[in-house]
Amino acid sequence: MADPSGHIGWRAGRVAQYTGVDDEPGEAAASATEDDALVSRLVYLVVLLYATTFALLSALQHLSYQTNAFDLGNMDQAVWNTVQGRPLEFTNWPGGTNRLAAHVEPILFLVAQFYRIHSSPLTLLVLQSAVISLGALPAYWLGRVALRSSLAAAVFAFSYLLSPALEIANLSDFHAVALSSAFLLFAFYFAYRQQYVGFFLFAVLAMATKEQVPLSVLVLSGYIALIQRRMWVGAAGILLAAAWLVVAFGIVIPHFNPQGVSPYLSRYDQLGRSPSEIVLALLRDPAGAVQLLSEPAKVDYALNILSPTLYLSLLSPLTLAMAMPDLGINLLSNFTEMYAGRAHYGAVIVPFVTVSAILGAGLLRKGLDRVNLRVGEIGVGLIAVAVLANVLVNFRQQVFLPLADHLPEVSEHTKRGLAIMSLIPAGAAVATSSNLNPQVSQRRQISLFPEIEKADYILLDVSASPYPIDAASMWYRVQQLISDGGWGVEAADDGVLLLKRGGAGRGLAAGFTDFARAGSARGRTHVGVQFGEGLRLVGFDLAPEGGLHGADPYATMTLYWTLDRPMTQDFITELSVVTPAGTVLSKDTFQAALLWYPPSRWQPGEVIKGRSLWLPLGAEKTAEVRVRILSREEPHELVTALLPRPESLPSGYRLADGGQSLNLTVLRRN
Repeated sequence: MADPSGHIGWRAGRVAQYTGVDDEPGEAAASATEDDALVSRLVYLVVLLYATTFALLSALQHLSYQTNAFDLGNMDQAVWNTVQGRPLEFTNWPGGTNRLAAHVEPILFLVAQFYRIHSSPLTLLVLQSAVISLGALPAYWLGRVALRSSLAAAVFAFSYLLSPALEIANLSDFHAVALSSAFLLFAFYFAYRQQYVGFFLFAVLAMATKEQVPLSVLVLSGYIALIQRRMWVGAAGILLAAAWLVVAFGIVIPHFNPQGVSPYLSRYDQLGRSPSEIVLALLRDPAGAVQLLSEPAKVDYALNILSPTLYLSLLSPLTLAMAMPDLGINLLSNFTEMYAGRAHYGAVIVPFVTVSAILGAGLLRKGLDRVNLRVGEIGVGLIAVAVLANVLVNFRQQVFLPLADHLPEVSEHTKRGLAIMSLIPAGAAVATSSNLNPQVSQRRQISLFPEIEKADYILLDVSASPYPIDAASMWYRVQQLISDGGWGVEAADDGVLLLKRGGAGRGLAAGFTDFARAGSARGRTHVGVQFGEGLRLVGFDLAPEGGLHGADPYATMTLYWTLDRPMTQDFITELSVVTPAGTVLSKDTFQAALLWYPPSRWQPGEVIKGRSLWLPLGAEKTAEVRVRILSREEPHELVTALLPRPESLPSGYRLADGGQSLNLTVLRRN
């Protein structure tokens, strides 16, 4: 037998690393000795804590109207319809009537069984957090085998749970593919331990979450065949994954999609219009592919995926290769969301980065064991400490701690909105704004406003994001619908509006504009700057108040205005985010408050709050937020009578743009 402190050799270490079989004596005994029951209980406790925390955060997002039609709304409708006997039907995606027209996610049939216990979007959110959390268990078990240290194994299990890409996926509504993170970890663990019944069970579950996941299972099956030399097992896995891909892309999606192809192929138009064209383009022009992959934003994305575990995954390239299909899918796309570190697009990548980091650290321990077993034990402990520290730093920088920058809150607004939603008959067809779609998605027909052809009711939250249109277009379209007589106001309160086809109501109740009235609030930051003769900016609120975090750092701002005397001219406020170099990152010209409650209706002394929902910092370290007054009739024209008056500027404030704008504050990346 080989002496672990002697000539085991790098190649032998590699064999043990990839096969899960080690010829070192006493490994099982050492593992059993170090398998501290207290550490195991700690891991189980952290798994429970993660599941509970993220289930609560996800639920709070939903209850505070911060979930969206894409994808919690259409997922909930598809699962609810499945339970009603209409498999995977949904209607809020123009041109599509079934989830299978977009993605092949048969796992939703299994998910639907939970709706028989409790039929709610909250069921999806809680289930998602619970399943994701369980992925830490196979990571821990794998770490105990590969690292021969329960504490080090626990650190890598925690690194999985604290992975920014994973937590962002967890907090991005519900996506079936997010479940694959845990399933793939279980599949790899069972493959590594050569327990192939477990491998096939979890491989099938993983492939059922999205049509592209079989690519990773195919590579994992190749590992079984070529590295573990279980040819028949590996061949079976390869054939199963390949057949799944052919059926998903070649039969299911073309059958259900009106265009006959996946709608997401347009994200690769620069390469081709079909999977075969895309593959051929990559083979014919590898230099072009390298150029696509080496764009700065894409390089940053890849580094951010690998950096939490100190790039240890690079020491296990054969297992990291299992992440390459999904990583390539993201990096070759022309859709920036896929490589911006947002949404759910890292869910398939994280498990393989985790196992590769564990095996990479295991390989380092084997090398240190050649010097001395005690050196190996100390070395793997130091590696674990470094990984834990680095994971926590990455977590702080890339995740909202979690959501601390924009913690969801169930407010009086949401409660008043629920009262209006209760007026909608259960079987009625509804057109909604995106943020209210998941609140009323359990019905046969629902669409996104302004698509109203099949709707009996229109439900809008004008104080929130107007997606998929802008705030001004929403305001104009509603005025049109009411004035034309085809629709009437059924209810209106605190920015939530319910219209009924053929309804008689024409006016909006006074309570509808409560969302624009500040009451006694004046803003945490006092300003007191005069604009022209009669308008005054009292103050503002910025959230978060400190530095910004996350892959997509942004702030929200509420401005508090008051009139010293009546005003006949209506205006709008433009908030812009400007870099130190003068580049404008964004402009928010239409705040809902000034559209639905125009200045000509304000009473002198009344304080009005106009809220900007998205002030992005982008990749910048700092940027200024500026405000200026524009004409409502001509939104690109400055109202010269309402320029900020220099003599009213408090200390620390200054004018910009030649005196047209007031510089309010500076956004900073933490």
